[in-house]
Amino acid sequence: MSRKGIPANQLAPAAARRFVRAALTGRATGRTPAAAAVTDGLVDDAVLLTSELVTNAVMYAGTDIDVSCRLERGHHRSPGTAPEDRPEGAGVVVEVVDRHPSRSLRDPSTA
Repeated sequence: MSRKGIPANQLAPAAARRFVRAALTGRATGRTPAAAAVTDGLVDDAVLLTSELVTNAVMYAGTDIDVSCRLERGHHRSPGTAPEDRPEGAGVVVEVVDRHPSRSLRDPSTA
């Protein structure tokens, strides 16, 4: 998993996009079992969604944010093909957390 703290300003969405793209393309070099399934489309989708989440966090929380990104081996398979012909995909998890004092992080072990 890769993490980055980003200051809350007008440059935050661009910094988050660069971070996520670098994290995913760096892993696409073969350092993880799902790396072969990282497509340009998957990276583009993750970058777009990250930009939206960061923009909202900066606009509404007004605090610095933390962005984390990880690649997971996925179980999504393309429809319309026989199960044995469907390549295993990859999943991307991006989390954007603001540092607003009235909010607390959830404990993933209790979810």
